[in-house]
Amino acid sequence: DCVSEAAMTFAMANGIKEKGQHKETARNLLDFLFNSNAFKTPESKDPKMSSYGLIGWAGTRPSRYYGDDNARVLLGSILGSQALGDTKWNTQILELILANFRTSGEKGFRSNAMNGSDIDEKTWQELMKGQIVNPAPHFESWLWANYLWLYDKTGYQPLLDKVKTAIEITMANYPENWIWTNGIQQERARMILPLAWLVRAEDTKQHREWLGMICDDLLKNQVASGALREELGEGSKGKYGARKSNEHYGHNEAPVIHTNGDPLADMLYTSNFAFFALNEAAQATKNPKYLEAVDKLADFMVRIQSTSTSRQDLDGCWFRAFDYQNWEYYGSNADHGWGAWGTLTGWTQSFITTTLALKLQETSFWEMTKDSKIGSDIEVVWSNMLPG
Repeated sequence: DCVSEAAMTFAMANGIKEKGQHKETARNLLDFLFNSNAFKTPESKDPKMSSYGLIGWAGTRPSRYYGDDNARVLLGSILGSQALGDTKWNTQILELILANFRTSGEKGFRSNAMNGSDIDEKTWQELMKGQIVNPAPHFESWLWANYLWLYDKTGYQPLLDKVKTAIEITMANYPENWIWTNGIQQERARMILPLAWLVRAEDTKQHREWLGMICDDLLKNQVASGALREELGEGSKGKYGARKSNEHYGHNEAPVIHTNGDPLADMLYTSNFAFFALNEAAQATKNPKYLEAVDKLADFMVRIQSTSTSRQDLDGCWFRAFDYQNWEYYGSNADHGWGAWGTLTGWTQSFITTTLALKLQETSFWEMTKDSKIGSDIEVVWSNMLPG
């Protein structure tokens, strides 16, 4: 996921300030992602296998398929290739969308992650008939956004139908039954993107009301500086709530707050993705409230960007937890891998900088990629992946 997000960033950076090295780096990253064996298994390269077309989570775990990671691989690859004006990865991008689509169940859910061995024990037809329900937007919802994007390019109705079923179920379970990972705010941040693109694909009163509900609840926690305050959800539904003792500190994932009301923003799980998604919602609806929220969040992001003369790798980055009351990077450091002072090339830097670039060009991902040809050979891909 971080590979394609970084490629997207370099490609977008070239559009702001043209530099040949940016384009070369973006192309090299996408070639590495799609044309090396780092993220592929023999099964995922075999058209006869149900895991065909999927991209593995990491070089160390190539047969572990997180739907969310694949979703961000897709977003980075789609925008990156469009910004480069290069179609060489189009078929593989299309295969990746359909690979996730055909391993999703009948109701549009896929589960947090799937293993290749489990996928390949079944036919893709069996997987598509699965009845799983998983109202966890962090893991599920950005795949729905990709299906909507492809529906717009191809008119393939099952893409829209499956998304509408999944979103309807998810919204019916909001907020009490949402399964949240590190907080309810990150789940809202993730849900905004498919809702914004559902309005693009099918602009109805209900679809706008759903988008409004999630955006408005997210923005209840936007403070004067533009920061988005973190919020924990209902206790029994949280995968990783606040640590309850020193003994529980540092053993698994954890939020950056202890209690609701702590003056903290999260640039790894919430603010970064909310920034990108809110820009899509604002451009889709032209709602003044959302346009203003994006402007405020952009201002906040620019003001808290780090500077360093001694550490080039930390000059211009965003760390995970920012205390907007004391105006410094600070928060609970209980997460076992991504603490308050962690920073990440893909998830954090890429989506913040890419959204800033989109804002500078007064556009959105949807608008910038509207003429993409990624779906143009879908009949050929269908014949290989979705026969019958």
